[in-house]
Amino acid sequence: MICPVCLDPDVLMADGVVIEHHYRWRGKLLPCPMSGHEPFTWNERTTRAAVKGRSGGRCEYCGVKADSMHHRINVSQGGRWTPANILHLCGDGVLGCHGYFTQHPDHAKRIGVSLHPSQIPADEPVLTGNGPLWLSDDIAPPWPTGL
Repeated sequence: MICPVCLDPDVLMADGVVIEHHYRWRGKLLPCPMSGHEPFTWNERTTRAAVKGRSGGRCEYCGVKADSMHHRINVSQGGRWTPANILHLCGDGVLGCHGYFTQHPDHAKRIGVSLHPSQIPADEPVLTGNGPLWLSDDIAPPWPTGL
């Protein structure tokens, strides 16, 4: 698992908890605040924060102000709250891009806005007017709180 503080992908764990971990900052070796905590995993809160950061608050399809998060694979079909599976869209499921793709599921599937549960979101681009948009879970997670 990746450490949300130092972004080290090789964090040692025991019983689901990060073992004493250190990182370099300004030439000093400091104990990582993640020591003794569960490792980072994507969830709804962290994914929403990361996707808002990735989109800059703009619809990732048309570019206007974004209002909602769209699962490319629905939760009911096994889709998870991860950045590759979520698009920041304008509208609310009735209006805007989110509404359009909800009302036109065949088009959404043709362009990668919606996916079949057997597909892997990071392997399927969203085809936009500006070219393909590749989404990944390999983005910096939001800074941890409460450590």
